[in-house]
Amino acid sequence: MSEVTNDIIFININNSNQSQQTVDFNNQNKLFNYSNNINLAEQINLYNICASKIQALTRGYFTRKYNYQEKDSFNLNTINQMLDAFIEYTKMLHMLNHGLENKKIRSPNFPSEISENIVKFAIRKRYNICPCWDTDSGDLSLFDNKLEVKAYSSDGPSSFGPSEDWNILYFIDCRNYTRKHFKIYEIKLSNLNPIFNSVMVNKKQTFKNQCDEGRRPRLCFSKLRDYLINTGQYMNHCNTIFEGTIDMLL
Repeated sequence: MSEVTNDIIFININNSNQSQQTVDFNNQNKLFNYSNNINLAEQINLYNICASKIQALTRGYFTRKYNYQEKDSFNLNTINQMLDAFIEYTKMLHMLNHGLENKKIRSPNFPSEISENIVKFAIRKRYNICPCWDTDSGDLSLFDNKLEVKAYSSDGPSSFGPSEDWNILYFIDCRNYTRKHFKIYEIKLSNLNPIFNSVMVNKKQTFKNQCDEGRRPRLCFSKLRDYLINTGQYMNHCNTIFEGTIDMLL
């Protein structure tokens, strides 16, 4: 009968003859010796720490994945299709107006459903979080925040409802929409913020003055930008989050 030893046998796969070499278990296998030196309580604690970290990483991964996903059916392909149709429509109006002498067809406002969704994807591009457009809370919703979007395709002002409320305001410059080129500004001021309420919408009245009177304040981004610059608030509250063409939002 063969003698029982404390040796453990490894196969040397680098040797063509597959020679066997023995290693003394008690003296040379450091992995087993290290494991034996950890008591049960320490092993359980180490396991719990590792399990907690794995769970946190897993939760973080799925949270980031969910935040990035689109929350509604208005995708970039839909934006492109509707934008193409709007461009063709405005081109047709321009051609018709060119042949009219006494009456001109008024250019339509840039469609809010297009501008709001462009901003939606710009936010996702910038922050890896996608707001929801299919909401009854603001133009876009992001967690508990209402996001308001104002688009302009000319130098004219944007109109605000006297009871309109938001947490973050976005202006989207659509003046180059025929080239599908847009620039988006993020204004981190709510409608209740004293800084925003102090913006002069004309020579005598502030934004808040007209809201209190039930009127619709009209304010263009350039006037808001100049006010924030002159009061030293621009860098604190205004940020350009996107500038480019639609295909850059993919």
